[in-house]
Amino acid sequence: MERRGVDATDRRKRWLTRNAVEKVEGARRDGRRLLADGKVSQLLDAALEEKENDPSVFFDLLETLLDVSQAEDAVDVFQYLERVADDVQKPAMVAHGKFHVLRACTQLLRRMSRREHAHACGLAQLFLAQFLPMHDRSGTNPAGPPEVEFPVHIDKMSDKPSGKEAAALPPVSYSFYSAFWSVQESFQKPQKLVEASTWKNFERIIRKALVNFASSANTEERESTFRETDAWPYLTTWRITGLQLKQPTFRACFLLQALVFTEYALHPPTPQVQPLLDEMKNGANNLKEEILKALLATISVPGFAEFLDNIFVQEMGWVEWKRAKCPSRSRPVAKSLGESETEPPGKRMRVGSTELLPGPEAFEGLEDISMGKLDGLEDRALVVPLAEFFKVAAEQEDPDNAIEEPYKVVHDNLFRWRAFRRVSAEEFDKLQDLVTDTAALKRYACSKSKAVP
Repeated sequence: MERRGVDATDRRKRWLTRNAVEKVEGARRDGRRLLADGKVSQLLDAALEEKENDPSVFFDLLETLLDVSQAEDAVDVFQYLERVADDVQKPAMVAHGKFHVLRACTQLLRRMSRREHAHACGLAQLFLAQFLPMHDRSGTNPAGPPEVEFPVHIDKMSDKPSGKEAAALPPVSYSFYSAFWSVQESFQKPQKLVEASTWKNFERIIRKALVNFASSANTEERESTFRETDAWPYLTTWRITGLQLKQPTFRACFLLQALVFTEYALHPPTPQVQPLLDEMKNGANNLKEEILKALLATISVPGFAEFLDNIFVQEMGWVEWKRAKCPSRSRPVAKSLGESETEPPGKRMRVGSTELLPGPEAFEGLEDISMGKLDGLEDRALVVPLAEFFKVAAEQEDPDNAIEEPYKVVHDNLFRWRAFRRVSAEEFDKLQDLVTDTAALKRYACSKSKAVP
């Protein structure tokens, strides 16, 4: 019997996967979005309904869809996951689908990063952060290896612009151009940044860049020119380096990048990377202040410096947490100010306890009881008679009141529980019929309510 259930689940899984692939191929032929007609969403909903029997059915289908999805289709899939986040992010679902999600999102990030599709990459990373719990090391990258697959192309000396083209562009020396873009190699290999020779070269280039940034003009004409395009200001060709230095956005990106890696050199995130030597730390701190000053002059936004400080503080806390192998966070119990270190007092003895022996001490305690202490008994709510208790249920059975059957009080679990307790205390012989038959409970309520004047 169990084997037949497993075979049925496997057949349903293969059927869902086959239909999903057919829907994807049909969408490719028609040139439409994957989730445009809603049929793939219906397949995902059907797979999600199988979470009680086999949660991996949904994640197998999700992994298949993300593997064959283009950028726009992946965006639609993640938007669907946001709608069903309450069901997908349950602990049982996370335990079954963690490795499916990691494989699918990793492959998707590898494909989308090469196509420079920031939206799909951001949605994949955001879903991973929301899907995996904080204590799960699968969602973290303790080592933090950088991506070095994209080399920086630097023009040769023979590629220098000449003639009218050179006259129309701001002049930039080749030595500064080559040094400015070669610093990206240090950014790609931050572990070598803390070495003495590499750090001195890095510091020299950054200070030279700060001087060029300060001398570059910041005109509205140049700024409006760069707003029209998004990609070409970040090309590494020598021909447009002079224009790039005049662009505030370009300068801010470079300065922020230099600030992050200077902080990396001062506080390495992994124990394998040794921090800077003591004689280099003073220069690194001064360089950090100069970079921050130039960055604040470029981005004149109130509170930007405090925002950067907060980001670095959070990053240091994140690094310390990763170094400790991602322990579970638990808030310590704070002691109250009036709490003493003495032993807690013993429990009060119950009335009628065997430890309360008769004797003179017991009678002395009885003498302290006054009639004023018994006044609180008068304020206690009395038990409603059984006829009054069933009055509401009997009134709802009157056809003139037009109460629909699902909304009657006899179907409320709390009312039924209270009614059964009352009946068991007064007429125990009738309890069995009322528990098993709702119609009998209605007739009993009507018969009891007739005694109400």
